[in-house]
Amino acid sequence: LEKVNPPEGKCICINIRMQDDLLVVSFRDNGIGISAKSQANLFEPFFTTKEKGTGLGLYNVQKMITCSGGRIHLKSEEGKGTEVIMQFRRSTREGNI
Repeated sequence: LEKVNPPEGKCICINIRMQDDLLVVSFRDNGIGISAKSQANLFEPFFTTKEKGTGLGLYNVQKMITCSGGRIHLKSEEGKGTEVIMQFRRSTREGNI
């Protein structure tokens, strides 16, 4: 578990672990969280809540992870923060995760 130096009063935790045959990487913060309405659309192309956003960031991340056989999902509650969880299957090829 590693803590990154976020702005004052904010916390970002990164956790990397093996769980059965999965590599699980999670990022958790104690920020403002994401509304249920926004969560439903986060991985849709061109969806953004930012004034100058393109809405392609999380869409592309999801595509790259799923194309490699992985999964990404998030847990968020307004006022309490967000956790993004990525899971990758262990490769059957020797020397790779």
